[in-house]
Amino acid sequence: MLLRLTPLLAALAACSLDGLADGGAGAGGTGGLGTTTSSSPSATTAQGGAGGEGGGGGQASAFTWLRSIGNGSVQGTSPYPGEAGSGSTLRVSEPGPAGEVWLAFATRGSIDPDGPGGLAAAGNPDSHNLFALELANDGTILHFSAFPGSLENIDDPLSVGAVVRLGGGGVAVVGSFKGGTLDLGAVGTITQNSLSQDDGFVLKLDASGLITHARQLGSGNAQTARAAVLHQGSLLVAGKTKRTLAVTNPNGGAADAPCALSKPMEEFERALVVVLDDSDLACTGFTSFTATDANAAQQAWAITADATGVFVAGSYTRQIIAAPIAAVPASSSEDGFVVALEPDMGTPTVRWVARATSNRNGAPDGLRAAMLAGGRLWIGGYLERGTTPIAGTQPEIGVVDALPGNDCTFAVSPEMRDGVVATLDPATGSCSGALLLGGPQRDEVRALVPHGAGAAATGLTTEGIPGLDQALGAGSRDGFLAWLSAGTDIALDGGFSVGGVSWDYLDAARTSSGALILAGSYDVPFDVLEGDADFFVGAMPEP
Repeated sequence: MLLRLTPLLAALAACSLDGLADGGAGAGGTGGLGTTTSSSPSATTAQGGAGGEGGGGGQASAFTWLRSIGNGSVQGTSPYPGEAGSGSTLRVSEPGPAGEVWLAFATRGSIDPDGPGGLAAAGNPDSHNLFALELANDGTILHFSAFPGSLENIDDPLSVGAVVRLGGGGVAVVGSFKGGTLDLGAVGTITQNSLSQDDGFVLKLDASGLITHARQLGSGNAQTARAAVLHQGSLLVAGKTKRTLAVTNPNGGAADAPCALSKPMEEFERALVVVLDDSDLACTGFTSFTATDANAAQQAWAITADATGVFVAGSYTRQIIAAPIAAVPASSSEDGFVVALEPDMGTPTVRWVARATSNRNGAPDGLRAAMLAGGRLWIGGYLERGTTPIAGTQPEIGVVDALPGNDCTFAVSPEMRDGVVATLDPATGSCSGALLLGGPQRDEVRALVPHGAGAAATGLTTEGIPGLDQALGAGSRDGFLAWLSAGTDIALDGGFSVGGVSWDYLDAARTSSGALILAGSYDVPFDVLEGDADFFVGAMPEP
């Protein structure tokens, strides 16, 4: 079917910043929004409420609280790898019962998250390190953990793919690393000596941030761990592997036999989902997808699951084969994919495969987000204009299986690179609506979160997206959040850009008790934040 691009609505005023006051009246003053800046340049907050500090009519903030985390180095302000994947190496968990959230992030140098007089700085100052931070629903730091690295000073040696809340108040931290070691304390050390290939890792932290279990996904080739979801008592971790796979317990070095793969003659990468017991991270099984062409590449970037199924999204080149579905060819240089699996991962069974493509030679299209909400499977990513058409002139999100004619197409082509959001039927893969989000330059959807009966999409925009409020952005590379509704089509109901005059990303959004938790990275000061090249996390009222 042919879908018209929904007219863009240019109103954020009704949904975001109404009711946020100017600076508070100072210590002991009445409510309102004031600012408090610690003596460390790495932590700046916006606070409100009766008796709050700050004020005297200080700068108002769009956030009810806002915190930056940095150390004078560059915190994740360029994507990995080769401008694919995430803008910052930071992820946020679902909120807990009291609205608390865990952040996990990777950066070079030690971090002191709350400045002098509070928590001590941690991390190897001469290497990239992994950090975990728990924040209360008012931005107060509850726990802080550091896992020191001894990693080569190369591009993108360490990244975080997901933070997943587990039972008992604990969380799983999922990521990838290369070029050295990560120290996990009593659990052991993990090592990947290659400067060009990653290994994945999964850590289980208890409610206080202490690590209790770990697994390394490796064996010397191209293993990553990019996304995860808790499903039916198991942690499903998605990424990729090539030729061989071993899922190893660093505490003793034993490999989990149900998850061994040995295909030394294969010349293609496989998108991968491993199934880990959420109590001790023991690997109980895995599934992966194949190809026929040498050098075909696959990478899973997102995974979501509920009682209706497990849905894996990512990117691939040449073709992807998820048996028993026939090979799905790429019609651009790189296409996005979704593979739907039945909910029982004890015996992984493929239901359908879908493809997101601009149908243009040289266009690297991709999917980076997947979410189940309102009986729909939401997917997000980007389509590129590319060069000459391959399979017709219309870009499309197409279901490539036994369901011909269930595609979404666009009346116009993407401009350079546009963000894309679509909704699919979880049972059949039929596409029920799709929308391009973009301006004249580069735009990408990186994450999706439920919002009312629809969704909110976050990502980056280079010159702004029509229909979004630009008051919090500077018109260069900004993060953005877009409110989306879904009926017979997807509509843009408003949103905003956020950032300074340089490179900014909005990589995570969570909803909690009427608040919207946003996180990403910024390159120069914006809103009330000082410093530069830092991570940020904050909250604002959800409309």
